[in-house]
Amino acid sequence: MSMKQRLIMLGIWILSATSLFAQTDIAVSGYVYDDKTGESLIGVSVYTSYGKAGTLTNSYGFFSLSMGANDTLEFSYLGYDAARRIHAGLEVMKIRMKQSSGLLKEAEIKAKPVRISKHGMNALDMQQLNRLPAMGGERDLLKAVQLLPGVKKGADGTVGMMVRGGSMDQNLILLDDAPVYNPSHLLGFFSLFNTDAIREVNLQSGGYHASCGGRLSSVLDVRMSDGNSYSTSVTGSAGLLASGAMVQGPLPGNKGSYLLAGRVSYVNQVYALAGKDLPFYFYDLNGKMHWNFGKKDKLFLSFYTGDDILNSSREDSAGVVRIRSNMGNRISSVRWNHAYSDRKTFSNFTVFNSVYRYRINAHLGQQELNITANIQDLGYRLAFTRYINSKMNLAFGTDFIKHALSPNSSELTGEFSDALKNYKAPRIYLEEAAIYTSLETRLHVNILLTTGIRLSSAKAKEVTYYQPEPRLSLTWNLNQDHAITASYAWMTQYMFLLSSGSSLLPTDLWYGVDKTIKPQHSQTMALGYQYEGSATQNKIEFYYKPMQNLVEYREGTTELITTDLNEIVVQGKGEAYGMEYMHKWNAGKWNITGVYTLSWSTRTFKELNDGNTFPMRYDRRHDFNIIIDYRISERISLTTAWSYASGSRITPVIGQFMMPNGSYTRIDVLPVYASRNGLKLADAHKLDINLVIKNKPGSRYTYEWHMGAYNAYNQTQPYRLKLIQQPDGSFAYKQVGLFGFIPSVSYRFKF
Repeated sequence: MSMKQRLIMLGIWILSATSLFAQTDIAVSGYVYDDKTGESLIGVSVYTSYGKAGTLTNSYGFFSLSMGANDTLEFSYLGYDAARRIHAGLEVMKIRMKQSSGLLKEAEIKAKPVRISKHGMNALDMQQLNRLPAMGGERDLLKAVQLLPGVKKGADGTVGMMVRGGSMDQNLILLDDAPVYNPSHLLGFFSLFNTDAIREVNLQSGGYHASCGGRLSSVLDVRMSDGNSYSTSVTGSAGLLASGAMVQGPLPGNKGSYLLAGRVSYVNQVYALAGKDLPFYFYDLNGKMHWNFGKKDKLFLSFYTGDDILNSSREDSAGVVRIRSNMGNRISSVRWNHAYSDRKTFSNFTVFNSVYRYRINAHLGQQELNITANIQDLGYRLAFTRYINSKMNLAFGTDFIKHALSPNSSELTGEFSDALKNYKAPRIYLEEAAIYTSLETRLHVNILLTTGIRLSSAKAKEVTYYQPEPRLSLTWNLNQDHAITASYAWMTQYMFLLSSGSSLLPTDLWYGVDKTIKPQHSQTMALGYQYEGSATQNKIEFYYKPMQNLVEYREGTTELITTDLNEIVVQGKGEAYGMEYMHKWNAGKWNITGVYTLSWSTRTFKELNDGNTFPMRYDRRHDFNIIIDYRISERISLTTAWSYASGSRITPVIGQFMMPNGSYTRIDVLPVYASRNGLKLADAHKLDINLVIKNKPGSRYTYEWHMGAYNAYNQTQPYRLKLIQQPDGSFAYKQVGLFGFIPSVSYRFKF
């Protein structure tokens, strides 16, 4: 049966199923906006005055709700004054909410008559992100994500993240629905996301909706701001390492808005002032436009472009050596929203293109070396939501992505070819497709059940894989403040990254499954408890995640450019489990967040470590973060972030083996390794500080000074081991840190 036939059958089944449900309530729908900017508000609680029905606005600020004829709609959103609207007949509503003023109002959040929760979802507080300490004064979205429950960071100072025992490539990162393959700048020390242009960030690591797929560990959904629909504004920043600016405003005729934001780093110039050479810089550019076509249709156009550039030239005994490296992303998406006339159906259709590529060029006299690689995605997503009645919502849709991968190709001239050979990597194509349906049912006023099924497939050369992926999520509200959650999800991954570190390097390559490399699978089971009071929130969750067909380099691999993956990779299984706890306390001037993760993550490969189970490299047992935000006055605030993490793991050399080579004319010295990842580096902890000083409120031109320190007490953060020869001729390891104390200052403005 072809994919087209499967989609037709799914559509017939959905239409038949929805016709069985009685339509007894009055249906109302609409969009919720920020009163000052016209930005749509995501996740607004919408419920009836009697508390019998409730929902949340979706990713585009849209809601649909069935209500009684005499009901009044209530709207509640953190940081905004509550809003109320009497039933407005058949028209699509437009609700504008005003931001709360004053320090105390943000903490005065009343319990809602109906609890509405997003199980397995952690939303990043964008206001807190803007106050967090930042390395060199450059705010970083992914480093803020590393502070969330279940997220382990890679090397100190990098943006790599490992979620619930998974690897970096097992996180699906989306920018306005388009996949991102390399989310970092400067070899992983900064992320490509310009926080000025970002509106909302959500990390989902459990309780997956059937629409989610393609990765084993998490979905990081990053949404750009739509732009200001009412007035033009300019925002900018200048720090020690980079500067940026953003302009946004309404389109002619007030039919929509635009946004354009750019950044450029000058870390190379800063190092030059210190007498050091670091010929490395990056730039990026974000853009977005949206148009309103009446009350029912919206069109969005988003794009991102950015590059990391290394340009070095030096002279040695062999002549002048010139090296130029270019690594970057090109990402774009077009989305169309439509609210149907029945006020119960909403659809979103997205077409996207994502390209990641790098190029390394080296010159030495008449000799030249070029190494290139790239991955390109072209795909679409079609999603429908049918709000059947006050107790039942149905979601269904389809995804399709065509991957075109070109792993490392090398082109050489001159004497380089004596050691290397010209190699043209064959173009690899992989097509992923999926259909899904999900039913959300309120079994009782306090019990919400979501069931779903996703059928995914991947078509590679000479093979096609199919995999059903069931989903189940349950939320049981014990009362207004307490809830128990449980979930199960099967996830399948058809792409994988061959990586040797915690940040993306040119030797790290994306591949797809084939007839010998099987798809990766995981099953995530979670059980949790939540408490949400007026000023205090507590959340604890236990999870267990077995994984199959994981990919690792084969032991002794040195040849990274090959046409046969079986020469360099092996597949095995993994297991991850643990507990995550988060506490939030918000009372007037104080805002405190504490996050603790206790976890285990292991791997078992028949061909590795003599078949014995070994810990994952970033199997950090304990991970603790505490963020304290104190607002000294209306103009001054102080934020501190203290983090503690168990040390990451490495495989040390514990001896040397001397072996005659084939001709018996010399002796080869071979290393002897301990068990894989058998040594744990020292635990790491550090304190970051940021002081924010604003100008007086009420002025059209506003500014902020940010002054802070990264690793304030200069604690060594173990990064790697260095082998040092002792006076007696023996060798010993020394743990080496990457960053010490780094002061920062930055200036931000808006008018």
